[in-house]
Amino acid sequence: DTFGAILDRNHIAYPRIYEIVESIKNTFNIRSLRPGKPYTLLCAKDSLQTPQTFIYQPNKEDFVVINFKDSITAYRSTKPIKYVEKEVTASINSTISQALEDKGVSLVLGYKMSDIYAWTIDFFRLQKGDKFKVVYKERYIDDTIYAGIEGIEAAYFEHNNEPFYSFSFQADSINKIHDYFDENAKN
Repeated sequence: DTFGAILDRNHIAYPRIYEIVESIKNTFNIRSLRPGKPYTLLCAKDSLQTPQTFIYQPNKEDFVVINFKDSITAYRSTKPIKYVEKEVTASINSTISQALEDKGVSLVLGYKMSDIYAWTIDFFRLQKGDKFKVVYKERYIDDTIYAGIEGIEAAYFEHNNEPFYSFSFQADSINKIHDYFDENAKN
């Protein structure tokens, strides 16, 4: 449904809907509502149960609150995120994907590792006995809901008995651009 259809179905007239949309357009564009994304209507405790607040959650972490009880206000916010540092060590028996799956780790970690070592290691030519260790961070919403891998902090990969180190370094603190460097500070 559209924002207007949701509110109309809940007994808010279109002139009021237009007023709400115009008041919040600098904070939230109602055209960014996507099918399948959750929303909540908080209603008055009267017999009409008139909606007073609309809460939209475009993803697991972010939400938008539109309050139209008396005056019309809107704001965006993010749920509290906890970052947990983890590490995984494995040997390659068939593929890196299989090694990660055997350890119960998201395959996204393998994609991130292949990005780091893209110009150093050919991940299609890994050999049985190659091994790796990765230190990475995972995101959790409200301490309990898994929200994915934030990034790799450090990695060690041994391919054909040759060690490859990689350490994350934020070279530009203003734009938060980081890259990976080996133990000799080479990109």
